[in-house]
Amino acid sequence: MRWPGEMRIRKLTEQAEIARIYDEKMKQDFPPNELKPFSSILRAWEGRKYYCYVLETDVEILGYAYFARNGCSYLLDYLAIAGEHRDQGLGTVFLSQLADCFQATDCILVEAEDPDAAQNQQNAELRERRLNFYRKCGYRLTDVKTSVFGADYRRERRTPRKKQRKSMRKYTEQYCRIGFTGASSGSGVPIPESGKR
Repeated sequence: MRWPGEMRIRKLTEQAEIARIYDEKMKQDFPPNELKPFSSILRAWEGRKYYCYVLETDVEILGYAYFARNGCSYLLDYLAIAGEHRDQGLGTVFLSQLADCFQATDCILVEAEDPDAAQNQQNAELRERRLNFYRKCGYRLTDVKTSVFGADYRRERRTPRKKQRKSMRKYTEQYCRIGFTGASSGSGVPIPESGKR
């Protein structure tokens, strides 16, 4: 594996950088039904409930990861590696190094589309491959299933410190606390769009 220049992880601190990645990369990497409006991401970032990182060299951005924060827990909201660098192990390197950046957290959560909700065998295999990728990076499958913005997900977690297990409801409500709407609990109970009960 060779990349142009030394790789590093950098936390994004400028709104313009976050907007540029959203416009130039995220819109191409994610289908519209999985992409939150930029205004929601920006509002959460301004409220210090959203953190954005890039894996880069001196010449290019190789990948990016966006995390939503709830207390001392983080949810990996978006992760992508640039198309020409996929299937070279960069996602594993990036995610593993990012986990090292979050050692003081309760846990890091990831979501991947639920293979059980796939519409065909090929899609189910792709979804299972994504779950296996997270397992390879040290994440463990939970029994939490959610439906967010019309997509069904399975949750996996990585716990840097030994902590008590959090309830499914708390993790699902995380979306509402940081200003995202359209989430529902795994039991199909919708969470109010205002985030209030």
